Amino acid sequence: MGLEEIIQLGEALDSDYWTQLTPASPQDLEQIESCLEIELPEDFKEFYTEIGWGLFPEQYGGGIDSPDEIISDVSVPIYFVSGSRTPGEEWASVEAHERLWISKGRLNPDPKRFTREAMDLEGVMLWDLLSVGWDGTGGHHNICVGEEAGSYEYCMIHQSILEFSEKSFYAGFLRHLKSLAED
Repeated sequence: MGLEEIIQLGEALDSDYWTQLTPASPQDLEQIESCLEIELPEDFKEFYTEIGWGLFPEQYGGGIDSPDEIISDVSVPIYFVSGSRTPGEEWASVEAHERLWISKGRLNPDPKRFTREAMDLEGVMLWDLLSVGWDGTGGHHNICVGEEAGSYEYCMIHQSILEFSEKSFYAGFLRHLKSLAED
């Protein structure tokens, strides 16, 4: 399983499936890794530089985030799952969420709410997940970028719930494409 299989399945769905995407540059990868103090998984880096970021055809919805979107939306997994940015019930500011994510929990704005238990999503800490795209139906593609070994490296979070997870970005994205083919 690899990039070629993903490309072929996307093209089988729609011959223009990948045409609106812009391949990322090595500088884009460096910017993400440097700003977020992380190392991206190798399969995601290959996908991002070969296929890129942008919108998928409208009938499938969603897309892959640009480098700037990945950086600016760093705390999405935290508040998407925990509800910590619910209007009127915010646990912390956007900036505090970003610091929580970048510090991997060390700079905790509300230790009574942002507990290890509240931040654990089936074996991976929410501050170790990086949202890299969306599926057009309220789901987010996430990759695990934490130093702690987790039980998966890719997950689809849909409506605040872990819909599915896989051992790699490629396995997870392939599963997503196969579900589109079945619909």
